[in-house]
Order: sequence, then C-alpha cells, then structure tokens
Amino acid sequence: MAPKRSAVYSLEVPVPFTRQDKWLSLFYGCLCTALVVYIQALLPGNAQP
Repeated sequence: MAPKRSAVYSLEVPVPFTRQDKWLSLFYGCLCTALVVYIQALLPGNAQP
C-alpha cells in the first residue's frame, strides 16, 4: 500500500525514518511546513496591499 502523497509533502527529503519514529518525522514535517509558511510570508510578492 503506497502512502498518499499530498502537495505539501511533494518535496521529498531523504530521511531514514522508520515507523517507530513517526512522531519525530511528524515533528519535522510540521517544522518544515511552518518554515515554508514563514518564508512565504516574508516574500514581497505576498505582502498585503
């Protein structure tokens, strides 16, 4: 059964996580997502008029 791939995780990161480290991978997933959102918020193209 192949895991569903969402648009958020379309960027693959080679991390040797196993199933028992799912909480650690979830933490890094949220951290990367927050970092991407933070960077996009700093971009001048997304500045509110």
